[in-house]
Amino acid sequence: MSTNRLPLILVPGLLCTETLWQAQVEGLADVADVLVTTEHTRHTNLGAIAAA
Repeated sequence: MSTNRLPLILVPGLLCTETLWQAQVEGLADVADVLVTTEHTRHTNLGAIAAA
């Protein structure tokens, strides 16, 4: 297995809250740098979300 860790961003929404992602964050911690973001709730369009 590669020692390079991949960045992985999980985006909560509707029923997928940050709490719901917790098992995935823990399960993927050995292979990825996992971040759960809430940036998508601060902007009004996809372009602004991507730029954040």
